[in-house]
Amino acid sequence: AFHVLDELLRMTVKQAETEGLRLEVRRGTDAALCVNEVEIRQALLNLVRNAIKASPRPGGIIWLGATRSGEHALFSVENRIDPAAGQRSGMGIGLSIVQIVAQSHDGQLHVDRPGAGRVRCTLQLPIAGD
Repeated sequence: AFHVLDELLRMTVKQAETEGLRLEVRRGTDAALCVNEVEIRQALLNLVRNAIKASPRPGGIIWLGATRSGEHALFSVENRIDPAAGQRSGMGIGLSIVQIVAQSHDGQLHVDRPGAGRVRCTLQLPIAGD
């Protein structure tokens, strides 16, 4: 799972820096996945782009994470929400696409608010059998 996170970081770091944002990575226990990596990368890219649009500028931070929890790999994208972000928002189909990709891999998308002004999207995917 970590190599997918590393590729995502390479794909998004320039865009984040251009917007005055910083990406931070949190790694837990790695897990082997049996997924269509192109689809998973695209789903995660949608989550990061949503976070870039919604984060306060300059100096906002987007936290990217990957870890194993039981029989699942968890990819997370977390950020603070800028009240002015509505002016930068798109059509709102990014999360729907992520949900479809998750379901097609027998996974789930969870969206929660871990604290005031923050949002975390977690893509949960089953790990490959041993």
